[in-house]
Amino acid sequence: MKLTQREINLGLITLGVVLLGFAFSLCSDQLESWRDARKEETLLSHKKIKMERLYAQREVLDGRLKGLLQTLPAYPLAKDVTSDSLRKVQNLASKSELQLRSLDPSKERQVGDSDIYELAITCNWQGSLESLVKFLHSLRLDGAQLDIRQINMAPLPRQIGMLKGSFVVDCAYSRQDLTPSESQRAATNPGPEV
Repeated sequence: MKLTQREINLGLITLGVVLLGFAFSLCSDQLESWRDARKEETLLSHKKIKMERLYAQREVLDGRLKGLLQTLPAYPLAKDVTSDSLRKVQNLASKSELQLRSLDPSKERQVGDSDIYELAITCNWQGSLESLVKFLHSLRLDGAQLDIRQINMAPLPRQIGMLKGSFVVDCAYSRQDLTPSESQRAATNPGPEV
């Protein structure tokens, strides 16, 4: 049996297609992982550039952080500041004529490896839009100690102009190992004056 030139060419083309298909099936997984590696390399490159920029600004950021620390009240390590924070939020709400229905403090947490601590207080409230704006404005004027993380609101049924809702207030402060005289001074006037 003798093969013609045409049959040999068709056989070679078929063999080539089969080999290409086999090679593609072997390499497709490698190509996908290579694409993923390229994407990850691009993301890491962008992240590296961002980190280098932050590192270059480190002294400026450290200075801003030290300035911020000076505006925060300082408490002794052993003092529970939950009641002080609750009282402060309640006083600001009362001055703004905003009714706080409940205050639910969370456990304090340390921010990074710094001396800054945060205490989140979830508050359910009721009042007019004006009283809410006054409260938010008084929080802003208070400085860096209090900040709203999340706020939800809805109109009160059958009461025109009244709202109800909830918000989370973050209270920031610093902790320091104070001597007894410094501890007494911090208890009467928490936070250094700016």
